[in-house]
Amino acid sequence: MLGKILPDACDRSGHSLAFLLYIDPKKKYSMATKNETISVAVATRNRAHMLNETLESLEKQRIIPHEIVVFDNASSDETRKVVERMQGRLPIKYQYCRKIGINPTRNHALKKCAGDIIFFLDDDLYCHPHLIAVILDFFRRKPYVAAVQGFLGNYQPDRLVPSVSQFTESTVAAVRCRNNETVILPTMITTSVFAIRKCIVDDHQLSFDESLERGGDREFAHKIITQGLEIGYEKNAIVLHKNWSSTAWKYLQRRIRYGKARASIVRKYGATWIEEQNKRMGWREIINLAGKETICFGVIKKAAFFTLVGLGHILTRISFLYHLLKADLSM
Repeated sequence: MLGKILPDACDRSGHSLAFLLYIDPKKKYSMATKNETISVAVATRNRAHMLNETLESLEKQRIIPHEIVVFDNASSDETRKVVERMQGRLPIKYQYCRKIGINPTRNHALKKCAGDIIFFLDDDLYCHPHLIAVILDFFRRKPYVAAVQGFLGNYQPDRLVPSVSQFTESTVAAVRCRNNETVILPTMITTSVFAIRKCIVDDHQLSFDESLERGGDREFAHKIITQGLEIGYEKNAIVLHKNWSSTAWKYLQRRIRYGKARASIVRKYGATWIEEQNKRMGWREIINLAGKETICFGVIKKAAFFTLVGLGHILTRISFLYHLLKADLSM
């Protein structure tokens, strides 16, 4: 597992058992932030029930953010009512985004958030009570970093398919795309738990590419890194994702979409990312890591885990090559 088990006292305090797989109990977090303010930006679309649970976990933060802004991407459910119910309990604001798409919504957040730090979170997360404190502490300790990537954990570690999905998309990337606390490849970046200084956004005129259907967060990170700016990695800035793929079919469909996103990025910037990440961590290393991740699994469950990881890789590769070829033929 990625972390150590917390003492029993922490379990009795009400923390989710899923967090016990990740949090380092010896880590201490500074409350000093040099008066930096932080805006939490939550993009959402028609997931009011999940949004409500995410906001409730933000209500339990040891440090309450300067503002929480919910960017509603043209929802037709009760998203606005969820935000209104939280007013008075949280410093929360509501922004309606007419242009459908995650990247236009992210760009809206870059313009509207008022904090010194803009902290992107998904709408389907459970946030540890120390999350905001950990992010602010990282920026305080490393004032030269432009942004910070956190770790996306699994809310259902006992279920097979969510565990496979989280391992493939989060754990592997967290190992092969960084050097200690520095991100070196943009392929590990996800705005599910990603913070950036607003002055960096303004000074470097950063924005998300609205022409991309998927992979916009990785393309955004590429812009940051290629301008000589540093993205930090904080393994203890952990959120638990509730909406990992729930079935094998959904997981495989997600891998197909990931291949398409990878093709879009390669067409724009070349294959350097993929070549570099494969050099840093090939299949042998991934298998070894999967073995450690499944050490508590039974034989059948472990075999299913490895099978899904392998199938996902194959489908990602096929989808990637197909969309590259399709783009070449259409030119």
